[in-house]
Amino acid sequence: MISMLIEKKSIHEKVAPFAMRRDVFKELGEPILIDEGDVFFIKKDKALDICAFSALSRAGVLKYMFVESSHRGNGLFSELYQYIESYAIESGIKKISAVSTAMALPMYQKKGFGVIHSYTNYHKIAKQL
Repeated sequence: MISMLIEKKSIHEKVAPFAMRRDVFKELGEPILIDEGDVFFIKKDKALDICAFSALSRAGVLKYMFVESSHRGNGLFSELYQYIESYAIESGIKKISAVSTAMALPMYQKKGFGVIHSYTNYHKIAKQL
């Protein structure tokens, strides 16, 4: 089951310890920044440890779409994204945009995202809802 976190304090308490693990931080490449109105989505595994998380801003910017390496290949990206897209539609968000690595781009394209601009190491992408 995917849970949502809106209160800033609970985000820090639940997501920050996971995101500050050396392996997770290395892949994210940046600390988690929480802006007013961000909604965090968390997926826990059977051991009740976080295995995937993401955030969506009020403006429809998808942040930190992250699935732990040991849980990849099991459909978690799709499950998490579907939940986020449903939430966005219910919230009246008309477009989701994100920044994608080259490795993640094919997964986003399967979800209907198009490339707005490509840079050396990443792509700006968006999808109309």
